[in-house]
Amino acid sequence: MAAIQALGRGEAFFSPAVAKILLQESRRPEGAQASAPAGDNLTNREREVLRLVAEGRSSPEIAELLSLSVKTVEGHRGRIMAKVEATNVVGLVRHAIKIGLVSADE
Repeated sequence: MAAIQALGRGEAFFSPAVAKILLQESRRPEGAQASAPAGDNLTNREREVLRLVAEGRSSPEIAELLSLSVKTVEGHRGRIMAKVEATNVVGLVRHAIKIGLVSADE
């Protein structure tokens, strides 16, 4: 009820849990980042591309499956490689297995 009333007045409303997180983040020194589990720094699209790479799909196949251009897929691959510090496809596959996108048994 409090949320509806606050929104009706044009104010923002945050649950106590969200307010606590925001307060903690505001007190964090500038430039400090919260630690995230491996792979969490990838966007959903990057995770999707990584999964398809790990499944052995080529950039043209991925582009067709996701309705993207090959150039866009290559851009995603490059950003993924930089984020996970991989130097080749084997590194990407190992990372995909590590974060649970694919199984080593597949």
